[in-house]
Amino acid sequence: MILNSVYIENFRIYRGPEKFDIASGNKKITVIQGNNDAGKTTLMNAISWCLYAVEKNTLSQKIYNSYSFHQTEVGEDLVVKVSLYMKDLRGNDVTVTRSYKYMKISEDACAKPEKTFEIIRNDGINDEFITFPESYINTHLPFSLKDYFLFDGEVLTQFFKKDNGNIKKDVFKLSQLDLIEKVKTHVDTRRKEFIKEKGKTQPKIAKLLEGINLCEENLEKYKIDLEREKKSIKINKANLEKIKKDLAPYGDDPMEIFEIKERLKKDHDDIKNKIISLNIGHKKMLFDNFSKIYGYPILKKVGEKGEQLKEDGFIPAEYRKSFLKFLLVQKKCICGRSLEENTPEYEEVKLLFENTDKITNISELINKFLGKIESIMDNYPVDFIDENERIDDELLDLETQKSSIEQEIHELNVKISKSKSPEDLKKAMNDHDYYQRMIDVSNRSIGRLETQIENESKRLMHLKKEYNNIRTTIAIVDSLDKKINFCTDIIDASKWLYGSLVRNIHDQLQELTTKEFNIYHWKNTYKSIEIDDDFNVEFVKTDGSKVIATDPSVGTRLTLALSFITSLNNLAGFELPIFIDTPLGPLDNDIRYNLGKFLPEFTKDKQIILLMKENEFSGDFKKNISKYIGEQYTLDVSTKDDREITRVV
Repeated sequence: MILNSVYIENFRIYRGPEKFDIASGNKKITVIQGNNDAGKTTLMNAISWCLYAVEKNTLSQKIYNSYSFHQTEVGEDLVVKVSLYMKDLRGNDVTVTRSYKYMKISEDACAKPEKTFEIIRNDGINDEFITFPESYINTHLPFSLKDYFLFDGEVLTQFFKKDNGNIKKDVFKLSQLDLIEKVKTHVDTRRKEFIKEKGKTQPKIAKLLEGINLCEENLEKYKIDLEREKKSIKINKANLEKIKKDLAPYGDDPMEIFEIKERLKKDHDDIKNKIISLNIGHKKMLFDNFSKIYGYPILKKVGEKGEQLKEDGFIPAEYRKSFLKFLLVQKKCICGRSLEENTPEYEEVKLLFENTDKITNISELINKFLGKIESIMDNYPVDFIDENERIDDELLDLETQKSSIEQEIHELNVKISKSKSPEDLKKAMNDHDYYQRMIDVSNRSIGRLETQIENESKRLMHLKKEYNNIRTTIAIVDSLDKKINFCTDIIDASKWLYGSLVRNIHDQLQELTTKEFNIYHWKNTYKSIEIDDDFNVEFVKTDGSKVIATDPSVGTRLTLALSFITSLNNLAGFELPIFIDTPLGPLDNDIRYNLGKFLPEFTKDKQIILLMKENEFSGDFKKNISKYIGEQYTLDVSTKDDREITRVV
């Protein structure tokens, strides 16, 4: 379908009516300029809404223009309308219109809209209203292909993150390979009907044909399953090798480094607790023996002094000086004799008093004190010094062990800081085991399928031989036989054609994508683009290594997606215009330069509509692409009654 123009009325920020004429022919590029929130994405949504009644995002605002609603009186109608004026492959004019007619019921609300969707085809003479417009759209512009002609830069950067199975389906849909599948399915259904009819007159032949048909279906299914399992092994082996490569630096047991660290931490804590316990015991020993240790020299001297007093006869004392004084004062001996002064007895006692030391007064106390000192000294820890040295040595040894373990832990932490986390390693190991299990499961499935294929092939050969023998015997070929044989030939031809087209489309898509990407992209890091049978896309670097499409920078991913989609569009069985919203945002200047120069060449006769910001449509890109521009618009945003309106200038 060639898009001639887009008409918008009262759709969101567009009040209108506004009309965009779309360029075609030699100057096939239409540029629509607008800053953020000017209405570029809204234009894309308007086209999507017109065709499919859906928009890119679910928007909370009402679909009708707020200023138009404000200007509409209560009880009056407000019509939202988008029309696409197109031309089909036969040259017929086709107008697709979707409209919602609202009635304003209050200053704040409208009633539910009256919805209309119509398609008018004009052959140059008459207008023809398409009876089933949804079916018409599904045939000519199916919804599943929306993302291949309406897309924005942000979506393109994430393009290869979508399910590759869906990409494969989309490629086949765009290439209309599904039509061959439909032909095959339809003809197969008719063949079964003919075989069933054959059973009414020749049940044995019909039974053989049914058996042959079932064998062929089973074989086709088994072969598809076999290829799927082989692909599964290939994918799982690639994933397994990647994980093995990631885990290689960690040795046979990737978790060992963390287990060693945990063990060292436990040993460190045990030694730390031993040091604490030993220090407590040491302090208790010092505290318990403090008085003995620090009092020992004094006690020893006192003891020696006491021994000297004993040797001198003061301890124990024969007489205390105080006792002799008492006798002299009393002048009377304890025996009762008088001790008068100047008597020989008195003088004798007096002389004894004068010669007796005062220390004799406390001789008993000193004697007791010496006894206690002796007792204390008897309890002095004779091995204290050895025990103290032993504890010091043990503490030093434990501190050395602790420091050594701390150094080991530090070295492990350095290694761990450069490695995966324990959680990531466990996940990688679990993934490793999972992929290995999947490979084992696929290998078992392959063995089973190969046996089934072998047995089913033998059965098919036997049935065909039996069928040919019967046909030779009967030697009559009726119309049903011809129809059945004709259907079989069509099915076989469809299978061959389908396989050939799939390979041809794959090879062309890979070649075109590589060529386009290498011209757009300024770096020579990548040699080619590789697309496998399931349409998984990888970069092949100049050194031969491969990088999945989702790994490189945003700009590189966008360049690849642009290359892939425009290449695919060139191979499409549908005539589709290409709308690109904000295509250049993350791209380097060199890539912008190349896009401006080569995008028109690679898109061939496709219509290109570029919705761009002012800073995108500038510089070398603008200079290179200007000669291909047939239409150019600017989206101008103004405000009326605090409501924004976009006009097309």
